[in-house]
Amino acid sequence: MYILFLDVDGPLKTIENYHPSTQMGFYKFNEECVYYLNKILEVPWTKIVVSSDWKAHLDYLRALFEKNGIDGRHIIDSTPRLKDKNRGDEIQAWRDTMGKFFDRKGGKYKIEKILIIDDNRDMGDLLPYLIQTYFADGITKEIADAAIEYLTLDKPITVRYITPEEQRKRNAEWENELEKGKPSLDNKDSFGLMKVPQHMSERGKFTTICYYERFQWVEVETRPKASITRRTVL
Repeated sequence: MYILFLDVDGPLKTIENYHPSTQMGFYKFNEECVYYLNKILEVPWTKIVVSSDWKAHLDYLRALFEKNGIDGRHIIDSTPRLKDKNRGDEIQAWRDTMGKFFDRKGGKYKIEKILIIDDNRDMGDLLPYLIQTYFADGITKEIADAAIEYLTLDKPITVRYITPEEQRKRNAEWENELEKGKPSLDNKDSFGLMKVPQHMSERGKFTTICYYERFQWVEVETRPKASITRRTVL
């Protein structure tokens, strides 16, 4: 069995429609990233352990991935949340506990390889297992090809690491592209780039619809709950 430790913000949720991970009910993955992740999951016996900042019940994570076009049966667990520890520490903690459980079962459940897909580099001693993505781009064909090559062939990971400066530069490029393509907020029926409501907060009998714009929540309108249609929600 191959274990893919998968981050969500960055690999699947890119800068194009990013919003805080607390708004899980309105979380939509980048469709191109989903396509390439599914290519990786075609490698037999590849299973996902969610290593994101997200910590939720396993059934909820599976349902969320299903909603975004990923077979939830691939997800077997999530890493623990450890105070004052980095992502690599949390992954290693999972390996030291649940990883040993799977190894003891042997056969098809024995862990042959691990792979980490994340936009961060805070992996400590596990850095050699990392394929790093740009936060702006997520899982691309290059990332998928490198992952499949590593899982199916006896070769080390060859994708280079991304510096924080390179991440910031790519984010800025994407922000500029999004600004050029952003529709007017006056068009209530537009469901183009950056127009889709990303967050709805309850305030008594009213619901506030917000859009995520340039890394900030922008409150657009507040209406009675009765006037909110299903088309408004992701």
